Amino acid sequence: VSPSHRSSFDEEEDEEEEKVNACRAWVRKVVTHPMFGWFILLVTMVNVSSMAVDHYGISSRGLYTINTIIFWCTIVFVTEMLVKIYALGLKRYLYDKYNAFDCMLVLISIPELVLVIKNGIGGRG
Repeated sequence: VSPSHRSSFDEEEDEEEEKVNACRAWVRKVVTHPMFGWFILLVTMVNVSSMAVDHYGISSRGLYTINTIIFWCTIVFVTEMLVKIYALGLKRYLYDKYNAFDCMLVLISIPELVLVIKNGIGGRG
């Protein structure tokens, strides 16, 4: 089809694709920015610290607090993974070994997240 025979529908599709590509480029810029990495590192440290303070005999309020923190950290990690996959594309995302390992950890954590939602944040799972 010659350019003169393109329909307005084709032009609208092209404009929409350009908007999507511009959005993906902006999201890619965000997820590859060093501050994004530092934010994820901070959330990871909070998550690990929360897991480390859990112990036998912890009060129900303490357990609720820990589980709430872990729950929201997991939500951040799932969101990070999905946003990076959108920004980079699945193949490019998984090409990075750190992302592949991170993806595995996130996928493993999802069943626990479901149990927390099902049993309530204060439960032992």
